[in-house]
Amino acid sequence: MKKILSLICFLIILFGNLSADNSSLNFRFTTSYESNILHLSENDIDQFLADTYSAYSGQYKLKSVDDLIYSFRVNLNYKNYLVGGHTQIDKITFGYDKYQKNGFNDFKFISLQIDQYLNKYFKCFAKYYYYPNIYINQYKSELESSDEYRELAYSKDKYVSGGKLSIPNLFRFEYSFEFAQSYHNQYFTYYNADIFNNSFSVEFFPLKNFKIKAKYSYKFSLTDIFVQAGQEVMDASYNSDIYFLSLNFPLNMLGLRTRFIYSWEFEDKYYQSNLPIEIDEFHKNRNDQIIDHNIILKYSVFENITLRGLYEFKQRKTYSPKEIVKREKNYTAYSWGLGISLNF
Repeated sequence: MKKILSLICFLIILFGNLSADNSSLNFRFTTSYESNILHLSENDIDQFLADTYSAYSGQYKLKSVDDLIYSFRVNLNYKNYLVGGHTQIDKITFGYDKYQKNGFNDFKFISLQIDQYLNKYFKCFAKYYYYPNIYINQYKSELESSDEYRELAYSKDKYVSGGKLSIPNLFRFEYSFEFAQSYHNQYFTYYNADIFNNSFSVEFFPLKNFKIKAKYSYKFSLTDIFVQAGQEVMDASYNSDIYFLSLNFPLNMLGLRTRFIYSWEFEDKYYQSNLPIEIDEFHKNRNDQIIDHNIILKYSVFENITLRGLYEFKQRKTYSPKEIVKREKNYTAYSWGLGISLNF
């Protein structure tokens, strides 16, 4: 109830003085194909395709490993001067992803943001994200003695604050602090976590309309050690170093107004379990390395209409003394799609 009331209060402030002169609206529609929607390992994919599991066990809800996804985003920006006459921009965003064949994996979120400029070179910001349901997969619960597979899913609140300093036509520096809480369903409460993330980024403009961005983040997730029958059996806490690099520049293609954006992200995740590997084999001495490549082509048809072409390749390599962990956690996935963005 408190969460709903907070959203209502924010919306009252946001829309209270709304007019065409100080607001803008953006709609984005995307259709994409994704090869591995649940990021299954090759071993799991082979098992699913070979139909070697019992349909009555509930091990998979999948109808197919891949799927076609219809994505919708709407973003409303509202400008005001409530704080000392300085520009403030309030934003609300709603997103929804609809999976054509695997509807259980539908994804939605809402975010609220305030950008407060103190002068034309510096702003501070605050953001809030709410994810009502994030589906992972079907697993056996440590809270039950049965072999039945249960739905592993969670909701998440995320809070972000920080500041951005601009040196015109040369640099932008940004720092942000993020705190998130995940709340898993009744079968997997031992995965509930508090997540902290500190990020620092630099944007560099070596040429007109050419942008290079570099970012480093240090993230750590804290979960309680899971105790069962008086014995510590699991600790899913981890620390991550995350490196990000992107290039954004105009691309002359037959005289069209096209931009090319490439981004690369590498996450080096270390699990912190100090329990014996015989007890906590999926976390002890485990290291995940996740690489994400993204390519976007943006073509401005008109001033307020932009077409987008998207491609993403993502891969996780898991290192562990246990072969079963590497076999079940390694995955590769790719996606591509087309979208349109409308600005009003």
